[in-house]
Amino acid sequence: MLYVKTKVLPSNIHGLGLFADQFIPKGTVVWKFTPGFDLKFTKEQILSFPEILQIYLYKYGWRSKKSKLYCLASDNGKYFNHSNYPNCLSRHTNSEDEVVTIAKKDIKNGEELTDDYSSFEYEKSKDDVLDYIAKKYKLDDELDPRFKTKKFAYKNRVHGYTSPYTEVRSSPIHELGLFAAKNIPKGTVVAAWGGRIVTAEEIKHLPKGFATNYALPIYPGFYIAETKAEELDSADFINHSCKPNCRIVNLLVMRTDRKIKSGEELTADFDVGAKLGRKILCKCGSSKCRKIVYF
Repeated sequence: MLYVKTKVLPSNIHGLGLFADQFIPKGTVVWKFTPGFDLKFTKEQILSFPEILQIYLYKYGWRSKKSKLYCLASDNGKYFNHSNYPNCLSRHTNSEDEVVTIAKKDIKNGEELTDDYSSFEYEKSKDDVLDYIAKKYKLDDELDPRFKTKKFAYKNRVHGYTSPYTEVRSSPIHELGLFAAKNIPKGTVVAAWGGRIVTAEEIKHLPKGFATNYALPIYPGFYIAETKAEELDSADFINHSCKPNCRIVNLLVMRTDRKIKSGEELTADFDVGAKLGRKILCKCGSSKCRKIVYF
């Protein structure tokens, strides 16, 4: 149950988010699992529900580290988005039935409330009913926060390369982005992409969103792409901008076009033209945004 005033608004992180509707001092209890109001289910109970309820639980539920049961917030607490740098943090204590969420810092009125899902969600296992539901109803989505809790998804090198002076954070452009962790000189190679070579026909069968977000055209009808969530690494979260601070060279390498300040998001112009790319509505927010681009 929420213990502070909040409102639900569109989020720069993912879909809808939970925003403070008051000033929230550091240390305030923001949300707490309240027996009789918030809900817990067994795997067997969830599988007995109709399809629409199973999908709802997949989207908003989580498996508790404490009880190993599946929990669901009965209020707008379900709109907490994940962040690697959250302003709230959930913990289990001996005195509480389930998780308690505390403000990690002073939170301004209008600021989005975020949490680190890995702090309270049970590690995935073979018997996880949420994974079963995702596969059964083909719900796999790279935007699902469960993918974001897997450390390899943006820290370990899989196919690509990113400079040690960069890190992945929540982005105002789109979901996650690659940011400078310290000042980076002009002309520095900050990223290089790798992946599997796929055809235009094969790319149609990749998981939802992968063709748009994690594939680069290298020749008419051919792409270099990641084909599953386990292959994602930091280089895959670089966002497009119509006014970029980096440049793509030799198709798969990105270098800075100017000095980049610490904390600045690293962006490139991924528009490849109508012949090679797919028409995309651009939301980069730059002063030179072309509104329509082709990836």
